[in-house]
Amino acid sequence: MELTGRFLLFLLSSLVYSGLSQDLPNATVTVESPVEPFYPGDTVTLRCDITQYTDWEYYYWYRDNTHIPSNTSKTITISLPTESGQYVCSGRRKTRPQNSSSSQAVTVSYQAELPTPALTVDPQNPVFTGEKVTLKCEVKPSSGWRYKWYKEQSSNVDFQSEGNTFIITAASGSDEDRYWCRGEREHSNTNTPTSRDVYLYVKAPPTATLTVAPQSPVWTGDTVTLRCEVASLTGWRYKWYKGRSQTAVSQSDRYNRTGDTLTIRGAAESDQDQYWCQGERDTRPTSSLISTHLTLTVKDSQSPYLPQVGVRLGLGATILFAIVVVLLCCFKTMSGAHLHAAEPGEQGTQQSLHQDQSEEAQAGLQSNKTAECGTGDVTYIEVQIKELKQRKNTEEASEADTVYSELQPEQTREDAGPSNVIYAQVKIKETE
Repeated sequence: MELTGRFLLFLLSSLVYSGLSQDLPNATVTVESPVEPFYPGDTVTLRCDITQYTDWEYYYWYRDNTHIPSNTSKTITISLPTESGQYVCSGRRKTRPQNSSSSQAVTVSYQAELPTPALTVDPQNPVFTGEKVTLKCEVKPSSGWRYKWYKEQSSNVDFQSEGNTFIITAASGSDEDRYWCRGEREHSNTNTPTSRDVYLYVKAPPTATLTVAPQSPVWTGDTVTLRCEVASLTGWRYKWYKGRSQTAVSQSDRYNRTGDTLTIRGAAESDQDQYWCQGERDTRPTSSLISTHLTLTVKDSQSPYLPQVGVRLGLGATILFAIVVVLLCCFKTMSGAHLHAAEPGEQGTQQSLHQDQSEEAQAGLQSNKTAECGTGDVTYIEVQIKELKQRKNTEEASEADTVYSELQPEQTREDAGPSNVIYAQVKIKETE
């Protein structure tokens, strides 16, 4: 009877304890930060989560089954490597149920050696000025890292980033150098070993060359051909630009783009401007440097100014030439035509002389009249005047004794113009 009572009391106590245990809320230990794996120097934050009720006042923490009395909050922060181990938590509140169940143990461990990052460059060397360059520093696993970038193995950090990329938006000659990187833990000052060095080569892409035919200035209505060429590499396409606009010249009835040429048909004054070009292709470098700006000058071929200038110059030259010819004829006439007066008694002789001179002059005119003019359309007339010997009893010559000669040769060419010149050569011979 006594044994039966003790058994019933034990069974009742077991049932009561079992019921209370099932009603206790469950606790769970989770890692708040950082993400595993952990490394020496990391600080790890743990959190005790109890899903039922919200009025938990105290939390109990255990490391390797040892109570940690200094930590009574929902989260605790531990440092590695000294505080690594297995962690368990539970909670306490004022009302029933006052205690939670104990959580499952969570092991916090670390890796003794930090990984070495890998540094890559895109695009591959060499890079061209103006290109976007991306340097990537990668640590695996990739979470929980900041990155430091160095240039020319300097001990000072050149750039620091949260992500694992360092971007040069438009490469220039000053960016050519040696680069390297390292990772740093976000929750400590622990750094990885340095990456390998990468030397970045930066070179200028080829330059486009622009030529024009015909040479400027051109006249309205002319056909103008501009040619763009990139000497090195292959596979180039060409874009043409006019003035300060960044918009390429489009195909039209007057602007014809074919291969490396731009043809302007029927040039107009509106085409007068600066022109430049640039090459493009599918592979790197995808574009060339722009050509020099070439100024196209277009002049109006119908301008009245030029004909007026030609007329004035031609008329002035003609007048000047005529004056020179007249002066030359006057000079030769004055120097050669010294005639001596004849005596009254020799009137018959002078008449005979006059007749001879007239016949000779007429013969000279007739012979030169039929001769063909040279390149200058010049007629040469040779007149020979024989001087009479004075008689002993010389008397003053009367006005009637003076000889006048008028030469009027006919033009030998129908197209003879102002350039036809008559030269008269007078030879004076003394007669016995």
